[in-house]
Parts: sequence; structure tokens; C-alpha cells
Amino acid sequence: IPDPTLTLDPTATPLPVVDTPTPTPTPEPPVTTVTVEISSPDGVSTFPVGFTACTNVCDLLQKAKNEGKLKSLTIDYDYLKTFKSAYVLEINGYRNNWVFTANGTSPLGCSLYQPKSGDLIVWKYL
Repeated sequence: IPDPTLTLDPTATPLPVVDTPTPTPTPEPPVTTVTVEISSPDGVSTFPVGFTACTNVCDLLQKAKNEGKLKSLTIDYDYLKTFKSAYVLEINGYRNNWVFTANGTSPLGCSLYQPKSGDLIVWKYL
């Protein structure tokens, strides 16, 4: 019901209609998957780990731990300061003597190698 006390000025300029653009969503970075294999005295376990850009092999282990794929993990980020690399002290209760390969080769350190889609990362307890 219109308000009878309200009068409109016929000479008034109507307010412009503002078209607010819909924000464009920021695309999510693509998820890449590698296969991680852990070989310890308990046996061998293999599982996929997904990641986005700027991830290194140490980060993959931490992600696997956070997802419950590893029981425990200890990484020392000060161990190899001269190489600017971290050192994996313990995985699943086994301390020291861990080495890793990426697609069969041994990179310098876990924080120095950036994995690519489809890589096979093998951690072996010696």
C-alpha cells in the first residue's frame, strides 16, 4: 500500500543503478600426487601424498604424518646448515640412518628436492 503522505518530485533525477561485478574466484593450485614408500624393520608401506607447488620431500613427510600415514616423525631443520637442508631424525619410531631416493637417485637433502607429479620417493632405514 503506497504511503499517501509521501510525495515524489517529478523533476528529481533518479539514482544510477550500480552494477556490482561478481568477484572472480581465485583458482586453487593444482594438486600433484607422488608415491611415498617407507622401508623399515616393520616392513614396507606405500601410500600416495598429494601436494601443491613449493613443496619439498621433508614437507611431504610432514603432510603424510598430519594425514595419519606415519605414526611419528622428527625432522631437524638445523642439522645441515651448511647445505641449507633438513635432516630426518626419526620415522615411525626408528631413529637416524634414514636415506631417501627420488626415482632411484639420491638428492642432496629432503628439503632441497622438489618432487614432481608421479615421483616415487623411497625412505629406507639402514
